[in-house]
Amino acid sequence: MAYSRRLFFFDKIDARNGHQNDLFAGFSDVQPTCTSSGRGFLWIGDACGFIYRLDRGQQLNPFKAFTQAVRHVYQLKQQDLLLTIGVDEFNEERMKIWNTAKWVNKPTPYCSRSTTTAVPGQTESPVSCLCVDETLQLIVFGHTNGHLQLLRGDITPERHCKRHLLHTFASPVTGLGIHVFCSNYSGVQQAIQSESSAPRGDPQGPVIFATTDQCIMSFILSKRDEVLCKTVLDRFGASANCSSMFPVASDVAQFAVACRDAVYFYNWDGRGPCLATDGNKLALSVFKQYLVILKGDPGLFLSPVANMPRSLSATNMPTHTARSANPTTVVIHDQQNKFITGEFTVYGVRSMFTEWDGIYLLCLDTSSEGPVKYTLTSLNEKSTQAKLDMLFEKKNFQLAIDIAKSHNLSQDEVARIFWRYADHLYK
Repeated sequence: MAYSRRLFFFDKIDARNGHQNDLFAGFSDVQPTCTSSGRGFLWIGDACGFIYRLDRGQQLNPFKAFTQAVRHVYQLKQQDLLLTIGVDEFNEERMKIWNTAKWVNKPTPYCSRSTTTAVPGQTESPVSCLCVDETLQLIVFGHTNGHLQLLRGDITPERHCKRHLLHTFASPVTGLGIHVFCSNYSGVQQAIQSESSAPRGDPQGPVIFATTDQCIMSFILSKRDEVLCKTVLDRFGASANCSSMFPVASDVAQFAVACRDAVYFYNWDGRGPCLATDGNKLALSVFKQYLVILKGDPGLFLSPVANMPRSLSATNMPTHTARSANPTTVVIHDQQNKFITGEFTVYGVRSMFTEWDGIYLLCLDTSSEGPVKYTLTSLNEKSTQAKLDMLFEKKNFQLAIDIAKSHNLSQDEVARIFWRYADHLYK
């Protein structure tokens, strides 16, 4: 289904600090290759091996992570750990894990682990996407040659991790998701009674979701990290950055995949509901109960390609005309209350973050010619009271009640909305 109701509950503003003329001063020569966010920071990797940390006070701090390009950065949501993948000495792709909580008065944070990303006994292939379980027990790599690799064990110290080749696709892996139905992983292992029989009901083991440009699949893992059950969810796929785990309850999540005609939601055993929305999708992200979709031409948006992340070189920086000709549209869907809560046109978008209680877009500055400059645009959610005032003005009391409940307002506050609704009906 498609949402016809549109109530704009977000405002677009320039995130530049009022006391700082240029947020990204000295950043014009940087060639971004990948981004991530979490724990109060934005992280940007570049083609020269540097990683830049931007905090809410708009302080930009770099450190050297690799000798060559940074290909992936991944900030864990519940731990002060930054997982990075890049090209290091001898042209080897490696994964490094950094403890950012210990980055105080030092040129670089503490590196707790450094290991190769190659699948043992297989041809080396760059990592095209990755996903990390917040328990720090599972890492999944998707490779450009179609390999789906699992790393099992405590990922933070310099210890041996068990590696498993779960599957080999016919095309590069473009998206990944992990869902564990039980928070106690030891309990998960005991819950699988028979590895030879198909699971019944919701699986108790970890579920790995994976997409390519040709298919979408799920994999249920056994206690030995073998594939207990694999399911082809659909015979079409999605582009990079166009999938994410979407929470539907406190302990249940679905795998959301943005295709050209719709966003589809998958359980481990098949397709669930869908959200009809056409247009070429550049990225899909989750912010609170909102589904954030970025649409437009590929243009400048950072995305892994066949064997290397896309980046801008000093010799092919876009001209002002080219930058201005690449508008993208950000559409924010309220999945819980079934309406579009924001739609904005933004130029020169390179990456999208969800952090600092808002949605942020890293963009090329299209306002002036000359050297490339970067800006940060934020989409800020209105306060609950401002939303309710808008709905009262439109006499949309039923949606106001739904919004109040979804924002966990007190019973007294919800009762006041009912009273206003009753007064409106009486008149």
